[in-house]
Amino acid sequence: MSNESILLEQARSLISQSEGQTFGQFLKSKLADRDISERQLANILGMELLSVQRILNDVAKKIDAKTLLQLSEFLGIDPKVLLSVYVSSASSEDSDSIVRARKAGFLTEYLDLKKLKEIGFIQDIRDYDTIEKRLLSFFNISSLGEYAAMHSLPLFSRTRGKKSDRMLTFWLSIVNARMQSINNPNPFDSDRLEKIIPLFRAATTDVANGFKSAIRTLYDCGVTVIVESYLTTTSIRGGTFIKNGQPYIFLTKHPDWYDTLWFALLHELSHVLFDMEVLRKGTGTHLSGEANLFEDPLLEPRADEFAVQLLLTKERLEYAKTIIHIDGFVKSVANEWNVHPSIIYGMHCYKHPEDFVKYQRYRLKADEALKFNYTSWQKPTLQETVPEIEKSFALQS
Repeated sequence: MSNESILLEQARSLISQSEGQTFGQFLKSKLADRDISERQLANILGMELLSVQRILNDVAKKIDAKTLLQLSEFLGIDPKVLLSVYVSSASSEDSDSIVRARKAGFLTEYLDLKKLKEIGFIQDIRDYDTIEKRLLSFFNISSLGEYAAMHSLPLFSRTRGKKSDRMLTFWLSIVNARMQSINNPNPFDSDRLEKIIPLFRAATTDVANGFKSAIRTLYDCGVTVIVESYLTTTSIRGGTFIKNGQPYIFLTKHPDWYDTLWFALLHELSHVLFDMEVLRKGTGTHLSGEANLFEDPLLEPRADEFAVQLLLTKERLEYAKTIIHIDGFVKSVANEWNVHPSIIYGMHCYKHPEDFVKYQRYRLKADEALKFNYTSWQKPTLQETVPEIEKSFALQS
């Protein structure tokens, strides 16, 4: 049994013993067991007799940390355990203030409140009661404990992580809630998926409808694709998740380029095609743009090359390098290859980042392809956007 478990059991045992007693009464019983008078305790603690009597008679409004530490040493009770007994017997008003402090501590530890205000999720970073209500309402949960349980967050831990980790946790909470509320009735069909993926190159030429048609087709294959707005401070481009044996792909507008959107989709589809067993054996989650969660370091580069090969092929990408500076030629070969010109410019910049500034004006933004995008965190509840998402999976009339 771990030290924390032992302390917890000790606290539970003492709280059980002191049930129905005030903290003062609990101390008096311990003094009686040791045949120690109030005056002797005052001498031991180096305190005035009146001060000790106020504690023993539950008149003292507060007990300072030094006194609690002295009492724990004298009684041979771990400070954490004694504090738990003290809190359990506190007045209703004191208990409420302790609970409020604990909740505020949790909110400031596991949420990046400044960034959540920037994106419009909350209004006041100091109003912790309202922040708690907003969080619970948005995710349709009843307590902060439920939010913590989504990612096994330690409610009382004070091991501070990076701010980007807090926003990542928030994004993953959205993902988790999405998978709970959106169920794909179509069984996962890997054979059909393998056949339709090569068709997506041509789909890039239809900026207004191509991407939307692709995710509808994928939905029919049992692959659910959902796009969310980018959350600041994270570097997530997408993620592959498994729920009940079905793959879910979540993409973000990061960065907000049309070619990157398609690249991210095909990258994640590579994991769906080739790495489902790896995901099943692991956490059931893979994130692109964050630390590589795969033990095999070659899986990520392979997924990148899969996306490049589907959109252009390596040979075409090499040829594009020779004509990339002539816009007319790029449009001509794009028409010949049945791919949107923005894909050629984007893939070239991906391979040659030093040319990004030179050719970025030829790359499309993803906005037109993502008119169905869901800015979830600005909605009163996450559930409100579910009908919109489910509508996006419906076949065109």
